[in-house]
Amino acid sequence: MKIKDVVIRTLRYAGRDDVADVLDSGGQPDGEGGDAARVALYCVNAAEDELARYYMPLVRRDSLHSVSGKFLFSKFSRTPVKLLKVYSGGKERDYQKIEGGIYLDYKDIEVEYYFAPDRKELGGDSDFGDGTGENLLALGAVAEFFLISGEAELAEAWNKKYRAAVDRALNFKKKAGIPPRRWV
Repeated sequence: MKIKDVVIRTLRYAGRDDVADVLDSGGQPDGEGGDAARVALYCVNAAEDELARYYMPLVRRDSLHSVSGKFLFSKFSRTPVKLLKVYSGGKERDYQKIEGGIYLDYKDIEVEYYFAPDRKELGGDSDFGDGTGENLLALGAVAEFFLISGEAELAEAWNKKYRAAVDRALNFKKKAGIPPRRWV
């Protein structure tokens, strides 16, 4: 899913169809409209980060090499939030946490971890792909948009819609793995 599409939907939810139309037609809004577009982009990034950190973790697996056995988080391809498993030689290995990374008595490892999404620009793609849904991100972003704009009541109303959408998505994910009961 394209970040630009989520920003456009966010702006439409916020009642800023004028700015959304400019972006949708390939233009760049200026002045106050440009400010609204930048705030909406910031809010989409914040919503994506919140979803990844608290509700729908994004998983990555990296192969790393270190002569010293110290594997710094800065060398990971993405910003790690939580380490899940560390492998070396095809076997899961224990590791020690050190400042800024981990230490193992191995030179080559594979590490599986949850990661935080990078900040995106309008031309970027969401780390969630199409599976999470443009609407879910836009709901979180518009709640943030109204909070930043000082519209506390609107922010609360949109936040309730966002939380309900998150709950639906999480419940769907749980149910998707359980086959329906069959009666013979």
